[in-house]
Order: sequence, then C-alpha cells, then structure tokens
Amino acid sequence: MSQYWTDVPFGDGLQAVSNLLSGAGPHGGRVLGKLKDTGYAKKVAWSIAADTVREHPLHERARAIMGRSFFGVPENVKYFGVHPLSLHLGRLDQDPFPFSDETLALHVHSHFLVAFFPLSIIELIKKLEDVYPVFGMDRWYEREGFANAPVKCRWALIRKGGIKNTQDDTLKGQRKELRPDESAASAPVLFYSTLAWLLLNKEPLFHNNRARSATVDVPGSTHAAIVVREDKLYIEPCRDDEDSSYLRLGSMRTKG
Repeated sequence: MSQYWTDVPFGDGLQAVSNLLSGAGPHGGRVLGKLKDTGYAKKVAWSIAADTVREHPLHERARAIMGRSFFGVPENVKYFGVHPLSLHLGRLDQDPFPFSDETLALHVHSHFLVAFFPLSIIELIKKLEDVYPVFGMDRWYEREGFANAPVKCRWALIRKGGIKNTQDDTLKGQRKELRPDESAASAPVLFYSTLAWLLLNKEPLFHNNRARSATVDVPGSTHAAIVVREDKLYIEPCRDDEDSSYLRLGSMRTKG
C-alpha cells in the first residue's frame, strides 16, 4: 500500500530519522549534512524504496538469466525514482513473459533487458538532473515532440552496440540489416535504455558511445543520435540520408 511520509504518524517518522542518524555513529553530523542535499536525499530514499519492491516470479527468473544485463522494476525505482502504478505493473507482470528462457539465454551477452515505464526524455531529465550529473547542457530538443512523448510501458531487449556493420550507411540502408524479429528503436527508447545502462553499469551501451534512432520529428531530420561523451548523455540531430563512419542503428525486440 502506498503511503506518503506526511501520512505517517509523527512519532514513527521521528523514530525512523533517529535510527538513521544513530546508525551513522560519529558520522551522524556529516550524514545529516548530506541528506540536506535534495538530490542525494532522493537517491537514498529511492534505494530504500527499491528494497521494498516485491518482484514478480517471472521477473526474478529473467533476472537470474540476464544478470547485469537486466533493468527491472526495482532498478526503475532505485535509479529513476519510479512510483509503479498497478496499471503499469499489470502490463509488466503478464504471464507468459514476453521472452522465453531460451531467448533470454541466447541474448544475455548481446542484449539489455529493460522494463520501460511511461516516461519521456524530458520527464527523466527533470526528475534526475539534481540526482545524477550526467545530462549535457545543450537542450535544443526540449520542445520537440519526440522528447516529450513517453515510451510504451513494456519489456524490451535492446541490442548492445547497435546493429553491427551499419555505421557506414544511411538510415534506409541500416534498416535493411534489421532482423525480422527486431525494429529500429526510437530516440526515447534509446535514451531510456542508455541512461539505465550508464547508471547501472557505469559504461556506455553502444559502439563508439553513440547510436542512431528512428522516428524523430525534427525539420530536415527523421532521427537523432543518443551520445555518451565524457560520461554525459547528449542528443544530436542527424539526417536520414547521412552516411556515418561512427553511427550504428539502435534496435529492439519486444517478444520472442
């Protein structure tokens, strides 16, 4: 049952804070000072909240297979501060799971399994920018439709590194390299998964630290590149007829 701290009896809240600071011992003053920082306090609160999440058995089985290549409901709570609604959990908890154990085992090294909640690029940035110093300052895309559109709530396998051997081609040529069971990933999907992998594993998700996306409504462009540069996350516009020696197409699959 959800309960805001303002609904907790005052004595219980005081006891909880006392327990936290008492546990810090001689470092109590410094701990209190850190908790006065809003971003740091969020991180601590989200981490504790994640420990209270009861994971669905199907998710636990997928986690056991995928290992570090798994970003489930607890990770969304811990790193993105997500407050899971029953509607969204119902979609993610569907039985059968969208991927078989055999499919997950086959893709454990090549893909990243992500539970997506309906958040947009702008929502993620506003929610997290005081918690993680990972967002580039050039925000040219803030009013673009793609940056304000939430991703679909579902599970998806994101190909690590992007589609191989597509970095010297146009978007049209890159699409020809997609397998029948996968599709080009949108900018919001690539942003969400790139950020998740960066926070979870402290390393870039894609080849040369960047990947091309599909379906971006920028004049003169149909897609954008999601870029990690010096441990910060950027979005760069690029034309669909542009060849690139460094930009692979990002892809995803949603069942199998």
